[in-house]
Amino acid sequence: MIRDDIRNEIQHCIIYNRGFKYLDKNTFVFEFGDGKFVDEDNEPCFYHIEYHLDTNEWVFQKWYEDEICDAKLTSDEEQYIIAVVKELM
Repeated sequence: MIRDDIRNEIQHCIIYNRGFKYLDKNTFVFEFGDGKFVDEDNEPCFYHIEYHLDTNEWVFQKWYEDEICDAKLTSDEEQYIIAVVKELM
């Protein structure tokens, strides 16, 4: 199951062509939800996804103003994001 707010924000980023870029030849970044998400403590956050082409490694993080932590996405949400990022690359 994929949360509607995550799916909607990802689609918004794709439509408006924002939130994704190559940092270097081996690192693709996709960020979404800046200003759209808050956690259970009402702290604003956004999702930061990295794909490292040279190692085939995926990193799923939730970024706050002063902290970075695991995104705690479901397997379905991670697979959905992976499929989206592969299309964007």
